[in-house]
Amino acid sequence: MKRIYGSALNAVAAKSAFLLGLLLRNQLAGAFILRLDRLSRRRAARTVSLALMVSLLVTSSPFASQSVAGKAKQWQAGGTARRDVKPILVPDDVKGKKVRGGSREMDLMLKGAGASVVSMPSNELYAAMQTGTMDVAMTSSTSLISFRLEEIAKSLTTGRNKGFFFIFEPLLMSKQVFDSLPKDQQTAIMDIGAEMEKFGMERAKADDEEVVKVYAKRDIKAYDIDQAQADKWKAVAKDTCWKEYADKSASNAEFLKLSQEVPAA
Repeated sequence: MKRIYGSALNAVAAKSAFLLGLLLRNQLAGAFILRLDRLSRRRAARTVSLALMVSLLVTSSPFASQSVAGKAKQWQAGGTARRDVKPILVPDDVKGKKVRGGSREMDLMLKGAGASVVSMPSNELYAAMQTGTMDVAMTSSTSLISFRLEEIAKSLTTGRNKGFFFIFEPLLMSKQVFDSLPKDQQTAIMDIGAEMEKFGMERAKADDEEVVKVYAKRDIKAYDIDQAQADKWKAVAKDTCWKEYADKSASNAEFLKLSQEVPAA
């Protein structure tokens, strides 16, 4: 991925630094800014460090709140790495397995599928899979590469075709503080955010393909999920995380309803 990023990564880093400089110059110490990732060649697509794991468009979108503002946002397709050769394609594949989902919503769905959910920070995935504490890791293509899970995994399921979970990565700041900025600075932040969003999406898609190449070098077969398999995950999600999400508020229920009216790509 190093040759893919290059000057493009440097450009985004410079723009990120400029955006952060605006915030600091205006003494926005109280702004809610998520840490920008380091210039890692395999994590450059992740423009912020917080990944909100969601299942099939189930997310409490921070952009629905009046307390935050932001433009740089990105969705990354999720994939799985498993310690044995049988891939994760349908809910039955996780039954009885120790799986790290990464969020409450994912954990609810995995429990509904019969998995034994384990919780840990991302930087412990390698050790957990190495020792057998975890059988299956679910994360983005970028992380499946950067955490070197190909050194331990025996099978890979990608999100490049269809997927049953996605990762939302927004760059946010206080809306109150944003509204207090001069118009030119507001415009600069939004414009830079839009450029970062495009870059992030392109690099995320590139990693969906790159992860297959990385694992192939270890003779690990990559599998893609088809629509019928994705629908099986969707059925589990409807009875678990979707239901809990909709029950939280009327607006959540309406958001979920509207999301299902979006035509399939």
